[in-house]
Amino acid sequence: MKKLIIALCTLFLVTACNFESEVKSIQAASASEKMWAYIEFSVPQTKGKNQPYFYYAEISKQAFQKISNNDTPTGFILLEKVKYWNNDDLIEAYKDKENTGDLAFRIEHIIRINPINFEPVVGQGYEQFEETAQEVKEPENLEAQTTKTNE
Repeated sequence: MKKLIIALCTLFLVTACNFESEVKSIQAASASEKMWAYIEFSVPQTKGKNQPYFYYAEISKQAFQKISNNDTPTGFILLEKVKYWNNDDLIEAYKDKENTGDLAFRIEHIIRINPINFEPVVGQGYEQFEETAQEVKEPENLEAQTTKTNE
C-alpha cells in the first residue's frame, strides 16, 4: 500500500509539472499583443517519420518571448491568420470556406521561429521580402551618396 501511495504521489508531481507548463502556454497564447512570425514545425507521424510544416502567422508576443527564452518548453502555440507557400511559390491564406485560418501546434514541435516585420501579402512571392530589404538599404545608400557629393 505504501508503494502505491508513493507511486501515485510521484505520478501526480510529474503530471503537475507538465500541467503547469501547459497552462502557461495557454495563457501566453491568449495575450492580446500580437506579432508576425515565420515558424517551422516537425511533427512526428505514425510511421516514425516527421512531417515538416512552414507557416507565417500572427502569434502572441508573450508566447514568442517565452518560447525564445525556453520558459515554456511544452504546451500549445496558437497561430492566427495563417499563411503558407503554395506550389506556385506564392503566399496563400490558410483561411477558406472550411478552415478559420487559425491552427494550434505543440511547442515542442517547433524547429525554428523568426519574427517578421509585416504581414505577408497573399498572392505575392518572395519579392515582397526582397523589396522590404531594399527599402531598408536605400536610405543608407542615399546618405552615403549625399555625404560623398557634399565633400
